[in-house]
Amino acid sequence: MTFRTNNAYSAVLAFGCLETTSGEGLQSDVLTLASMGCHPLSVACAVAVRDTRGVDEVSVLDAEVIVAQAQVILEDVPVAAFRVGMLGSVENVAAVAALLSDYPETPLVLEPSLALIDFLDEDGEEYCQALMQLLLPMASVLVVGQRDLERLVVEGSSDQDDGEGGIDQTAALEAVFAAGVGHVLLCGGDSPGDEIENVLYVNGTPLRSDRWRRLAGHYLGARALLATAIAASLAQGMDVARACREAEEFVFQALSSAYRIGMGLALPDRLFWTREDAGRED
Repeated sequence: MTFRTNNAYSAVLAFGCLETTSGEGLQSDVLTLASMGCHPLSVACAVAVRDTRGVDEVSVLDAEVIVAQAQVILEDVPVAAFRVGMLGSVENVAAVAALLSDYPETPLVLEPSLALIDFLDEDGEEYCQALMQLLLPMASVLVVGQRDLERLVVEGSSDQDDGEGGIDQTAALEAVFAAGVGHVLLCGGDSPGDEIENVLYVNGTPLRSDRWRRLAGHYLGARALLATAIAASLAQGMDVARACREAEEFVFQALSSAYRIGMGLALPDRLFWTREDAGRED
């Protein structure tokens, strides 16, 4: 029997939330990373009780448990990229930031999943401030929609509020780049129209823009899927611009093949490529 060497796969370590549908969270990360040719590693930071219609509750794990999970795998396996999702508490943000500070050369993709914070007792402003101060300076790419970008900046930077609870896009981008983030992929799914435009920024300036036909229906975990796909692409040696483009193509194909297993949102098919020839006769 012949075994592959450990260099055959790029390992990606994902921090995030376990949830019961596998539509987003760590189970989704595992499916996506494996589908894209990486070896998935995962650290559970919280557990969500949910179905395809929505979230009922979220329970957060202690920081000590998160550190124990991460340390044992980091001492064993070389990691080619990190993917950080919902961490659940300020203490967990601080713990993950301390862990990842030892790997400054390893790409880190952050998709904060701020909507889940509303299901916790955690103070939203303190959580956003922790992200801005501790994780954004380490992030190679922040994957975010317009609403989450505004919330991250307004709640995470007290001097950014315009007095009416909002902030314009230019000021929000300036704030996150001032915090130290490398790139921002601003996803256009929040905006109306027949097309979705995703714009990759560096130092507040657009680096590339991609437009995608807006698909009918509503999907669970599309932005989280995009962030994980970017981490997989970075782990395989792509630069940020190419990684984002490859990840967007993967997401479009996964959403085009989405399916409904319950009464709520459709799930992206992360293994769409295995079914392209299904039923086709030679």
